[in-house]
Order: sequence, then structure tokens, then C-alpha cells
Amino acid sequence: MSDFPQSGGGGYNQRGGAQTAGQSRLTQFTMGNGTKGAWQQLLASADVECNQWVLSVQDLINAPGPFLVDVGIGAGPTVVLPDLMFGGNFGSAATTMAELVVPLKLPEGESISIRGQRQAGGTANMRAAVSIMGATFQDIPAPQVAVAYGVSGGGGVEVDSGGTANTKGAWVQIVAATTRPHRWLKLCVAGDGNAGGDQDFLCDVGLGAAPVAPLIIADQYVRTNFNTWEGPMHLIASGGPFYRCDIPEGSEIRARSQCTSATANQRQLEMSVVCI
Repeated sequence: MSDFPQSGGGGYNQRGGAQTAGQSRLTQFTMGNGTKGAWQQLLASADVECNQWVLSVQDLINAPGPFLVDVGIGAGPTVVLPDLMFGGNFGSAATTMAELVVPLKLPEGESISIRGQRQAGGTANMRAAVSIMGATFQDIPAPQVAVAYGVSGGGGVEVDSGGTANTKGAWVQIVAATTRPHRWLKLCVAGDGNAGGDQDFLCDVGLGAAPVAPLIIADQYVRTNFNTWEGPMHLIASGGPFYRCDIPEGSEIRARSQCTSATANQRQLEMSVVCI
């Protein structure tokens, strides 16, 4: 019978998110209009050091995106998770909730805060919380630096699925050269002004000018929802989780997609990546 490691203490959980007016709800924060809004503290002090945690976000906006969110620690705060991009949920505000496991080390005793911005259209409110977990698998050192690539003008890089439905379009460069080596990658998506009902996408992410298998991400499912401008419905979860990978410093990252529609104003996504 196999022996399993007993170290790590991975069962601990501490949740940060104010309970407003006696109700168990997430902490509300205001997204700035075209620039990052004020920081909102989610947790005053982390009880333990952790190397993974959960970010929870609820959409209150009922308006198109894309949106960018930063998570920071300590006084200031210092940004540790930058420019996490996602789409809005036009037509179904306050009903969409997403949770993302983030494999990023957070120190004991530090406060954790969040801020964000809306690309255009005024300020808007969202809710968020963090759940930190004990330092699971302590023998595996957690990476401590997150970098966003492909973010520009409050959104991402446009990726066009092309004029043939259900067929992968051309590879599009997200970044020409990564600034450091990475071990995790998350694809971030928004709807790029899509109109005309629900559309389904399959997205790939790879390395180099002409990526070949094995890809970092193959056929990640994304859906833009019911007649929204910006979808997708599942906010930060819409581009999938953080995928374990090995990306050398100086790597080119590209993405492509396919869509159920070949119509020009329905088949595009905005994409960026966050790497740890």
C-alpha cells in the first residue's frame, strides 16, 4: 500500500468578506471608470501562510465589460494578482457567482484587499471574498509572482475565430516574450462587444510563433450568454482554472479560438493570460 505524506496541514480555512447588516454576503467594492477604483479590504489579517486560496466574485453590474481586478496585500496595498480580466453579465445582475483557486503564496499576518475597473460606462459595484487555506504540500515551494500579459486599454487582445464556424481561427499573439519563467497559466476572456445571442467557443493557448501540441490549453470551453454585449456568464471562471505548465522566460504566448457562429460581430473574444 502506498504511503501518503502527512505534512502540510491543508485543511485550514479562513474566509475574508464582510457580513453586511447581519447578512452572510460578500464584500462590496466599486469598480472605477477606465481606471482602478479604491482598494477594499477583504481580510484584516491572514491567520496562516498559505500557497493557495480562493477568490470569490459576484456580479452586481448588469452591464457589459470587460473588467480588470487586482488583489493586493498589506498596507498600500502591494498588488500580488494583477489585471484578472473577465466579462460582464448583462441582463442577469447579482445572480452570477464565480470562484477561482489561485496557486499563489500569501504570507501570514497580512491584510488582503481588492480593487477593479470597468473599461467604460461609469463606475459599478461588485462583491468579493477570499478564502485562504493552510499551506498544503509544504514541501512544494509556491511561486510568489503573478504577471498579466495581453492587457491593454482596460481589456485584452482581440482573437477572431474566423469566417468558418466550428473551425479554429489563426493564432494571435498575446505576448512576444514573457518577463520571467512561469509554472501556472490562466486564460482570461471577455466578449469583445459580441451581439446576437448565445455563442459557444473552444479556445487554445500555446507557446511560440506557431504553437504545436502539447498545448498549454486545448479546447477550453467559453460561452457568451443571452444577447449580452460582453459575456461570458461565469466571470473569472469563464477562461478555466490556473493550469499547471512550464513556461520559460522569454516565451511567446499565442491564443486562438473557434466559434459556433461565423458572423463578424459574434465570433470574437478578448483574451489575456495571468501567469504565476
